[in-house]
Amino acid sequence: MRAEAAQHKLKKHVRKHKKAASEARWESDQAFVALGNLHTQMEQVDQPRAVAQEARANGQAILAGLREQLEATRAEVSIATCQRDAANNHAAVAKIERDRHHAISAMQDHAERDLRRQLAQAQLQVMDLQHEVHYLNN
Repeated sequence: MRAEAAQHKLKKHVRKHKKAASEARWESDQAFVALGNLHTQMEQVDQPRAVAQEARANGQAILAGLREQLEATRAEVSIATCQRDAANNHAAVAKIERDRHHAISAMQDHAERDLRRQLAQAQLQVMDLQHEVHYLNN
């Protein structure tokens, strides 16, 4: 029961990180779109050289900011992936433990049945011996 609760909690944790990774990918895509739009706008600008140089400097500052955001997003995705892998590993260990518990339980059940059968046989032998002793005494 505790393994199922832990598994449910891990699945919930994995879903949370998958959602965060998805949002990070979406933000990254939006950043690339914005960067593409900025690049297109810069190419279309037909202004004096000083204005073009200023726009380029602004574009590079934005690009640097977007690169920082991209790296942060990649780090978040990496963390989410590691957490997902850890959750999957934990779930696998929980399954192995559950299977081991079932196997031990089955072995104990088998041993108990065998011991009961041996006890019944021993009780029959005792009864036979008691009948022989009674027969010999009479």
